[in-house]
Amino acid sequence: MPSRMSERLAARGCWKLARLLVAVVGLLALWSTSASAQTITIGTVGRIRPVPGEERPDPRRYDYRNTRPWWINYQDCIANEVFVFPITVNNARATVEVWAGNDTCDEKRGNADRGQCWLVASETARRDMTIDVPVRTVVEQDRADLTISTGLGPEVCETSTDEDGQQLTFFFFIEDGGRAVSGSVQRWTGGAQGTGFDLVGPNPPAGIDVSTGEDQLTVSFGNLEEDLQLERIGAYCVPAGTIADVEPTDVFEPAGDAGAPVVAPGAADAGTAAARCEQNLLVQGQRPNFEAALREGISLECGRANKSAGEVRTRGLTNGQLYAVGVAGEDLLNNPGVLSQIRCAAPEEVEDFFERYKFQGGMGGGGFCTMSFAARSSAPAGVALLGLLLVALRVRRVRSRS
Repeated sequence: MPSRMSERLAARGCWKLARLLVAVVGLLALWSTSASAQTITIGTVGRIRPVPGEERPDPRRYDYRNTRPWWINYQDCIANEVFVFPITVNNARATVEVWAGNDTCDEKRGNADRGQCWLVASETARRDMTIDVPVRTVVEQDRADLTISTGLGPEVCETSTDEDGQQLTFFFFIEDGGRAVSGSVQRWTGGAQGTGFDLVGPNPPAGIDVSTGEDQLTVSFGNLEEDLQLERIGAYCVPAGTIADVEPTDVFEPAGDAGAPVVAPGAADAGTAAARCEQNLLVQGQRPNFEAALREGISLECGRANKSAGEVRTRGLTNGQLYAVGVAGEDLLNNPGVLSQIRCAAPEEVEDFFERYKFQGGMGGGGFCTMSFAARSSAPAGVALLGLLLVALRVRRVRSRS
C-alpha cells in the first residue's frame, strides 16, 4: 500500500516538474524572441547651424522657414548645417546606418547597384544615441562606395544644378552582414512638406537703376524672365573697399571688366568713385559670396521685395558711405540666383520743407490736404512754422502787386 502511494506522489511530482520545465522553456523562448528583435525609434528631429568658436546650439531651437522647413537651400549648405537625429536602439551590439535617397534604400543596401541611394552616417549602436548628418554629406550624393566623406568644403554647394531640387527620404536601419535587418527599418520624410535639397536660384533682372535716399538706396528693376521659380528680388550691399579673404577658386572681376562696379547717376567723379567702390563679394553673373562673408562676419542682404514691386528699398545703410549694390532673383527657399550688374552709390541726407515741418510735429505726406493737426507735444511749433510760411507768401504777393 505505501509503495503505491509513493508511486502516485512520484508521478504527480514528475507532472508538476514537467509543467514547470515547459513554462521555463516558454519564457526562455519569449525572452529569446524579444531579445533578437532589433528595432529603431526616431525621436524629435532637430537642426543646427554651427558657429565657429561658440557652444553647440540647441537643435530644438532651430529657426525654421515657413516654406519647406526641412529642405536644404544654398545658404544652409554654405553654413554646413547639421541634421540632428535622436534615436533609440534595442540592440547595442549592432551598427546603425543612415541612408538618403529617393529609392527603396533598405532593399538596395546589399546590392552592387544601390540605385538612387547613398550612405550619410554609420555608427555603433547605443540604446540612446544622437546621429549628426551634415547637409553637405547629403548634397554630395556620393554613390561611389560605402565610405562617408568628412571635412567637405563649400565647393560641394556649387555642384547642384537642378532648378527644381530633389526630394528625398532618410532611411535608418540596423546593418548585419551587409544588409538591412528586417523589421529594423525606419523612414523619415520631413513631414508634410518633405525634405530634400534645392540650391539653385532664378535668373536676375536684365538691368537695374539705383537712386539715392536717406540711409538707403532704391534699386529699380525690370525685364524679368517668366520663371515659375522666381518668387522675389533680393538686394545685396557691400561697403566700398571690402576685400575679403576669398578662396582661390572665387573670381574677382577688377574695375573696368564686365563685373566692375558702375557708379550711379549723379556721382561727381565716375572714375574715382568706381575705384573707391572696389570689392570682391559681389560680382556680376555670380552668386553673392556668402562663404567669404560668413568668415568675415559680414551680412550681404540689404533688402527684399516681391517680384512685382519693380524696386527694392535697402535698409541699414549709412549716409555718405559708398556701397556696391546688386540684385538677384530668389525662389521659395530663399535661394539667390546670380547677381545683376553691380552699381555703386552712396545714401545721402534728403531734407525739404515738409520734412522740417514733420520734424517739428506736423503730419502729412506732402500736400496741404494731407496735413493733420492732431495733438502732439511739438505740434505748436509746426503750426508756427506753417504760419510764418503763409505770412511770407502774403508779403510776396503784396509786393508783386505794388
